[in-house]
Amino acid sequence: MLPWSLWFLIGFTAALGAAAQTSKSAEQAVAPGWNQSFKAGATDSNGHYMGGGTIMHLVRHQGRLFAADSYWCDSRNIWYGGRDPNIGWAQVLRLDRSGGSWVVDLELGPQHLRPEILKEVTFHTDGTGKPLSKPVTLLLASTFNPSPGRVEVSLFARDDATGEWTRGTVYSGIKKTGAEDPYSVRAMCVHLDKVTGVDRLFLTIGTLGIFSGVYDESARGKVKWSPNSECGSVETRPLAIVEANGDLLFSAGRKIYRRIDGATPSYQIIGDMSDLYPAVPKSDMGGDPWAHCDPKPKWQRGIADFRHVGRKPVSRRNLSCRSGWGWNLHPHARDQHQ
Repeated sequence: MLPWSLWFLIGFTAALGAAAQTSKSAEQAVAPGWNQSFKAGATDSNGHYMGGGTIMHLVRHQGRLFAADSYWCDSRNIWYGGRDPNIGWAQVLRLDRSGGSWVVDLELGPQHLRPEILKEVTFHTDGTGKPLSKPVTLLLASTFNPSPGRVEVSLFARDDATGEWTRGTVYSGIKKTGAEDPYSVRAMCVHLDKVTGVDRLFLTIGTLGIFSGVYDESARGKVKWSPNSECGSVETRPLAIVEANGDLLFSAGRKIYRRIDGATPSYQIIGDMSDLYPAVPKSDMGGDPWAHCDPKPKWQRGIADFRHVGRKPVSRRNLSCRSGWGWNLHPHARDQHQ
């Protein structure tokens, strides 16, 4: 039987798609055997409004279900016709039990349009590589704040004992003008550095690249971040980070990168599709959102699978074309299939 958390996925999809319909059509939008768990536009038991246009993530954490509620295209938001600058911003919602009611667990606040990342992560070491007395599991949310003139990327960490969230800053700087999607936060991953023995948290920040931090109980957001991008700028925002055979990998635009662990890490390009795609992909395509590692690889040392989507206008329509690359991560062998 599927975990109860998965049964709510279709409920969310139906709820958001039916929010603007009549009650009769909303009922018809839910397939037989499914229940509508949440409908945008409701008010929770504490009087908090729950709107939004997209549920970006569903995460099970400590026996509860959490949802990243984006207000992209919500008419209450001032960017889409709203009048109050203090409402209509991103939320994290919580469901305590099957059959229960959703409540607002976190209001990210003005200028935070969507919680682009919501993820449970576990640290086993501190920033020096010393094992923690017991693993620390955190629920984290991250997004960026495009204030006029400046931009901040924030990390919110939940204290499960109190239910409170603390906000830390990952990146802060002068807002770039004319740059395409330099701050989008779309992927997060904990990786054990094979050389230093330190658990590090990696976060994509648009075309700025990959930033990393270590667990620090005293830091706001529970993570102490390095000030600069580890890999440097990339041509298009990354959309996924994966691990395969102990290596950290990500894709950005037409290239696939592998991290070379160590006190002074570097990144190696292990795949370059520039010959197939002469133009830099648009930011809405980004890197590879389908990157994953086969948990039961057919090859001896495993496969990291990357899929890229290209769009070309054909007779007023956009057709999608998907190509896949599978990389054997043996240090002395590289195989590509398409």
